[in-house]
Amino acid sequence: GKEKERCYIYQYNSSRGHEIPKEFWLGFKGYLHTDGFSGYQTLFKNETISIQGIHCWAHARRKFIEAAKQSKKATLANWAVKQIAELYKLEKHFKSQFYTVQQIHEQRQKKSKPILTKIKKWLNEHVNQVPPKHPIGVAINYTLKFWDNLIRYIDDGRFEIDNNRTERGIKPFVIGRKNWLFHDSVNGAEAGAIIYSLIETCKAHNVNAYLYLKYVLHELPNCDKSEKAYQSLLPFNVDHDKLWEFNR
Repeated sequence: GKEKERCYIYQYNSSRGHEIPKEFWLGFKGYLHTDGFSGYQTLFKNETISIQGIHCWAHARRKFIEAAKQSKKATLANWAVKQIAELYKLEKHFKSQFYTVQQIHEQRQKKSKPILTKIKKWLNEHVNQVPPKHPIGVAINYTLKFWDNLIRYIDDGRFEIDNNRTERGIKPFVIGRKNWLFHDSVNGAEAGAIIYSLIETCKAHNVNAYLYLKYVLHELPNCDKSEKAYQSLLPFNVDHDKLWEFNR
């Protein structure tokens, strides 16, 4: 969707079954940026669902960093980390220059693609030279496994090199879970997911979450229960002036 409509959605499920992402994304067509959770990989392979995956370079990089720490073959791992750092350096430059979506796409094709080609060649040369269960072997095989999805980000300037934005969105929930340990009921877990969805979306749009919740709870009884009415109360649609005026 549009940047102005970016939102975070948390959903409670009692398991990590493959049917859950399939149900959640039912009817969606496009690109999905994820980690390596097998449920998503099953989703991408489903021919009846038109979703293509974009994998996260931060996850691939982490494998090589772990290999550098644990392995005597740190030179190999460090080479990969350095090349990935070059990809990130380009992304940082694009952002600092406020490049348009089209400019980002053009620059990735010109500058990022050659680095990716070099990495792929290196992976192919070394995959059979190291034991697959060795840390560097794990990193190489992991990167090759997700390669097609890892390089997909250069095909469109809207795509990102990693899904760190999502990872940051998950972090507050994970930290909170360490404090409350568990939800008392399924209803409580589902209610918590809804509240977190609203609060994190408020944060994404610089909306004061406390003032927003007060305003929404006051306005909900006046809604005509139509989809349009509910959408008007989402954090990215609420009129900021009305919000502050209500909370004076």
